[in-house]
Amino acid sequence: MHAAVIEFRDRLFSYAKADAAPLPALRDELLALHEAIDDEQSRIELMRLFNVIADLVQSYLRREGHDLGPFREHRRGQIWRFLRAESLVDGIIDRTRLRYVTDREVAAGRLDENDEIRRYALGDDHAFDAYLSLH
Repeated sequence: MHAAVIEFRDRLFSYAKADAAPLPALRDELLALHEAIDDEQSRIELMRLFNVIADLVQSYLRREGHDLGPFREHRRGQIWRFLRAESLVDGIIDRTRLRYVTDREVAAGRLDENDEIRRYALGDDHAFDAYLSLH
């Protein structure tokens, strides 16, 4: 695993002992790391850490009485961007690679097997039609 990912993870979890964590700044840093680092093990760890941060934000929003719908949509979109980034070959989504990545995420329990990006990976060219009609 890339040393920057290990350092980020250690720093993120060090905030567990503090009363506050700079979650927006940490999320931005994580997104930059995911873009810059392309080894699979590091990207898997970054997605796992993204979910830790997102769970903390969601918990805060729930406690404060916010509507969680927009946040959940944002989170889902970010996961799709992670998976898309891992599936690019010469700047184009490679469905074989996307199928591999979504298989991995479904097996790990981080992605629902009926998720639009999963269905697209399996060859459903219209998987996003219903989603897009809502947005």
